[in-house]
Amino acid sequence: MTVLHRIGDQVRHRLGIHLGPHKEYLLAARLEKLQREEGYPDLEQFYAALESGDPRAVDALARHLTTNHTFFFREPEHFPLLVKLLQAAGVRRPRIWSAAGSTGEEGYSLAITLAEAGFSDSVVLVSDVNRDVLVRAQRGVYDPSRMEKVPPGLVARYFEPWEGSQYRIRSHLRSRLRFRCVNLIDALDVAEPPDVIFCRNLLIYFDPEGVRLVLTRLIDALKPGGWLFLGQTEGFHRPPGPVRQIHSSVFQKTVAP
Repeated sequence: MTVLHRIGDQVRHRLGIHLGPHKEYLLAARLEKLQREEGYPDLEQFYAALESGDPRAVDALARHLTTNHTFFFREPEHFPLLVKLLQAAGVRRPRIWSAAGSTGEEGYSLAITLAEAGFSDSVVLVSDVNRDVLVRAQRGVYDPSRMEKVPPGLVARYFEPWEGSQYRIRSHLRSRLRFRCVNLIDALDVAEPPDVIFCRNLLIYFDPEGVRLVLTRLIDALKPGGWLFLGQTEGFHRPPGPVRQIHSSVFQKTVAP
C-alpha cells in the first residue's frame, strides 16, 4: 500500500472523511502543500506522526483537507423555520450549535435571525475541526463578495465598515457567539444540550458508517424536543434514535414519555 493510501486511511480514521479513488489527485495536491508548509521532510514521516496520534499532525490534516465553502444565509428557508419552531415551543433562551461552522457565516446568520426575531438572550456555538477557519470566524471580518445575500438593512444593523471595503460583525452580535474546535467523530462533551443543531452540507464527505456515527453523536447531544437541521440534499439520512422528521431536512428529537 502506498503512503498516499495509508494517509487516506488515516483521513478516514482521524476525521471521518472518506476519499475514494476519484479523489486521490485532490489528496496528493493538498498533501504536497501540507508537507511544504508544515515542514515535514517527506510523507512517510508525516504518516508516522499521524499514526502515532500526534496532535500537530492531526491538526495539520484538518486544516489542509477540509473544504470551507459557505456564505451568509445559505439555504435561506431554514432561518424562518427555525424562528417558527422556537416560538411555537416557547423557547425563550435559545442555544444553537453550528456544528460545521467553517468561517462563521452560518453562525452569524443564526445570531442575526434570532436577534431580528426578538430573542434577546441567545447563544450560538460555532465549531469546526479546522482551527484556522475558527480564528477567522471569531474575527468576524468578511469581503463584500461573501455578503451578497445579506439585505442592506441587516448590513447596517449588524456590520461595520472595516479596513477598506471589508465589513466586520458589530461587537454586540459577536458577543452572542462562542467558538470551539470539535471533531464530530469523537465523543462530544456538551455542558448544556443545545435546543437546535445545524449540521449542513457536511455528511457528503463521510462514508455510510461515518454518517451514522456523526448523526448518532449529534442526536445524543441534542436537548430532548430539540431540532437537527441538515442540508437540503441530506434529508434522506434519517438519524438513528428517537427522532421524527418534520421537514425534508429537519428532524426533532422526541421526548421520552
